[in-house]
Amino acid sequence: MIFCERRRAINASRAAAPPACLYTAAAAAAAAATAAATAADKTQTQQQQQQQEQQHQEQQQQEQQQEQQQQKQQKQQQQEQQQQEQQQQEQQKQQQQQSSKPIYYKHHQQQSTATTHSIIIIISSSNSSNNNSSNNNNSSSSSNSSSSSMHALPECGLCRSCTLVSDGIIRYL
Repeated sequence: MIFCERRRAINASRAAAPPACLYTAAAAAAAAATAAATAADKTQTQQQQQQQEQQHQEQQQQEQQQEQQQQKQQKQQQQEQQQQEQQQQEQQKQQQQQSSKPIYYKHHQQQSTATTHSIIIIISSSNSSNNNSSNNNNSSSSSNSSSSSMHALPECGLCRSCTLVSDGIIRYL
């Protein structure tokens, strides 16, 4: 009797439980679903990685282009600065050359018909010396002394005779 009851209980439990083949089919379906999901995840991650790499490469290319443009601009600025410096140096050289040349005072004598020019050279000594130019003649007269030196006078544009005293100050008469 006990044996029969056990047998019935076993049979009832087997009837209530699904067969083993159903477990294997469900497990296979679940495994296939998980495999498909993992494959989809892998493809998505690969695509995302590729996109990120492409974006990174594009950013690097843009940065390189910007650096190249900055370098070009810097080179242009340096060239412009060098040209400006060269021009300034040339101007300074020209000014120095012009300033090193003696400029003599030009005495203008105006006549009724034409304007003539005569150069007055001042000779100075320890005493004061006077130079007077005549208005009618184109020549200039100067007083000489034992120790004399020639001074270059600036072009003032005034038609007057001038005097150089011993202290080097030019006074107009």
